[in-house]
Amino acid sequence: MFSSLQDNKIFIQRFLTFFVIFFIFVYSILHGNIFYFDDIPREIRHKIYFIHDGRVLSELLYILLDASHSIYDISPLTQLLSILILSFSLTILSAKWKMNTISAILSLSFIVCSPYFLQNLSYRFDSLTMGSALSCAILSIAVKDENWSAKTTLYKIFWSLCALNFYQSSANVILSLIAFSSLIKLYNSSPRITFSYFNRNMIFIISSLLIYKIESKIIHLHIYAQEHARTIFKPLYIIKNLFHLSENALSEFGIKGGHLEEILGVILTISFIRMLHIFYKNRGTNSVMMAFGFLVFAFFSLTGPLILLYHPVYSMRTLMANGVLLSIAIFFNIGPQPTLYKNKISIAIATYTLFIPFIFSYLWGNALHDIQEMNMDIASKIVEDVYSISDGRPVIIRNLTHHQPPLGYKTPHDIDYSFNSMIHFQDSTGIIDTPVPPIAKSILHHRRAIAERDFLFREWDFSYFLMKMKGLQDNAAFIPELLENSEFSKQEALNIRASCSYDAIIKRRFYNLYKRDNHIVVDFHRECPHQP
Repeated sequence: MFSSLQDNKIFIQRFLTFFVIFFIFVYSILHGNIFYFDDIPREIRHKIYFIHDGRVLSELLYILLDASHSIYDISPLTQLLSILILSFSLTILSAKWKMNTISAILSLSFIVCSPYFLQNLSYRFDSLTMGSALSCAILSIAVKDENWSAKTTLYKIFWSLCALNFYQSSANVILSLIAFSSLIKLYNSSPRITFSYFNRNMIFIISSLLIYKIESKIIHLHIYAQEHARTIFKPLYIIKNLFHLSENALSEFGIKGGHLEEILGVILTISFIRMLHIFYKNRGTNSVMMAFGFLVFAFFSLTGPLILLYHPVYSMRTLMANGVLLSIAIFFNIGPQPTLYKNKISIAIATYTLFIPFIFSYLWGNALHDIQEMNMDIASKIVEDVYSISDGRPVIIRNLTHHQPPLGYKTPHDIDYSFNSMIHFQDSTGIIDTPVPPIAKSILHHRRAIAERDFLFREWDFSYFLMKMKGLQDNAAFIPELLENSEFSKQEALNIRASCSYDAIIKRRFYNLYKRDNHIVVDFHRECPHQP
């Protein structure tokens, strides 16, 4: 691909340009020094659990980095290494597709600069493993396949298996890149040759998924991973998954509102219409019909194999393929060899489109930083209050973040979100009271392409590890709100709040802390209903 000295200069220039763009994209996360969800227990435990999630290469990567089975925080090096390898893989892919530097930067950058990939890059530990997964997915398509052979298939299976063993959701990216690659093939070849090319690509990804499925059976997955890896083939269930996952994925393009998201949706739609017109004009009816089929396949690839899972993860990080959709649209809008002289308008539109994810990135980084700052402050106060109210003696702690809504309570979409410092949303058990600073709250309610709910003081044991980071005493046990325990049941905690039967109380802005015997309740609803 890059054989001559001149080609090597182009490679280095393109690689460095990708790296600078991705660094600017991720800078708000690095500057915020974010501790994202899974980072908090890993920071305290220093334990590797990737292999039991079916992510063998993620585990091996950290064993190599730390020369042990323990992991230690080396962020932001992990994010920097992630964008480094992504810059390399995209440079290789751009060479295979014979793009000039303008086309490569303006179209392929979307694969990384996607609002939904922000969550992947936010993890202090997982940013490197998820970035490696995306990079391997790209390299599986970057393998030379002009003259397909058995070696070609083996190389592609190798890279796709690497991607799956870093992070399983990278399968979506491989599928969407197959659609992208097939569209480029169709533009330069006949429908018959393209159809054969597409089928060979599908054989390698299906083979990779089957091999990985066998591998996951051999590995002893823990219960959480087993539950999320269960497949189901009931049509109604698959349709339900497809609907909900597609709705989440297409939120980036304005189906749930948001002006910038709607602009992206309009650009995407117009670019695809223009692409189909180009195929019709240059290649004829058969080609345009096949191109339309590949576009439909690309849309389905946003959800990919997730629709076959009994419990798919509805999260930004699993929708890694969203950026590929914009890459396809922009590539066929500007072409593989655009110039500033001939393609001024197309390049200007592509540049503006690429600028939009950067707005999302800095909104996301600022919101997460504000949320983390408040969480850390609350955790520090709880730690001090627990020590003060217990006098340093052994205690058991429970959080209460739910309360039952009053009759006639409106759904969160109907209520007025005023600038207070609590965000209220509803689940099957009632209203959840979660402290969120006003700036972050306004950002997260305004945007649709970035979605975040602050569960740190509710879900499982995240709040415990957050408090441990702030020095929670060693003789303090913690029971997650969603779990039951014979020593301190959730009902007992609710009774303490409902009857206001406590030995001592500390009142704070975002919580009340009650102590009865050696039991402590942190009540984020902040009141005893029967208190005078």
